[in-house]
Amino acid sequence: MHHLFHFAFIFIAVSCFLIREAPAAPPSEEYKLVWSDEFEGIQLDESKWFFRDENKRRRNAINSRDGVSLDGNGHLLLTTFKRDGKYHTGFIATQHRFSFLYGYVECRVEMQKVQGHWSAFWMMPDEMKAFDEPDPGKGGVEMDIYEYLCRYPDSLKQALHWNYKHGGKHHCVNKEQNWPGLGEGFHVIGMEWTPDECVFYVDGKESWRTDRGVSGVPSYVLLTCEVDKWGGNMEEFEHLLPDSVKFDYVRIYQK
Repeated sequence: MHHLFHFAFIFIAVSCFLIREAPAAPPSEEYKLVWSDEFEGIQLDESKWFFRDENKRRRNAINSRDGVSLDGNGHLLLTTFKRDGKYHTGFIATQHRFSFLYGYVECRVEMQKVQGHWSAFWMMPDEMKAFDEPDPGKGGVEMDIYEYLCRYPDSLKQALHWNYKHGGKHHCVNKEQNWPGLGEGFHVIGMEWTPDECVFYVDGKESWRTDRGVSGVPSYVLLTCEVDKWGGNMEEFEHLLPDSVKFDYVRIYQK
């Protein structure tokens, strides 16, 4: 009986581990893969990605090609570093390459470790116009599938922003919640976008859903790091640079 109990305990423990580590998937079998980047090789595929605002300052860092690299092991690294007294980081998008309307999009990501900057997986409309509620989707919506700040290591931030371009009145719906272990290891983070709502997922579990601020405009994906006081005091932690967020893949599905 003791051996049987011991075996059962091991089986349950292993089963729980497998469930926890199982890769996420689209919420419905109706979804089919339409676009992906597995980040194989040693050079970013520029037929898929655009260097957004290259060599331009955004907040407290310069968006630099040197902040974007592949490690040769199937990962994209967006790296924040300091050179010649200035912070540099990575900021890329599928803008001008690929956009889509409705579907399920996800990434597998290992978060950065140093305070002072934050990483994000988000979407922006091809064209953002100033439209107010009750139909913000006509004007386009910024969809923040995740934003991660090391200063809040277990905090998951997800949001929709609209009507803040061209003089519009900024509207936002958001969810910030405790997600233990978010800053450790890889996580799969995704969003299902339909005409009626946006549903967010982390490691296959629903984290938030909203029917407000749903975009009806084709949009593109961004993978970014930014340096600013919202992420913490970079000057205090710059001795720990360079620091990278690591993406294993980005996948987009549609019905």
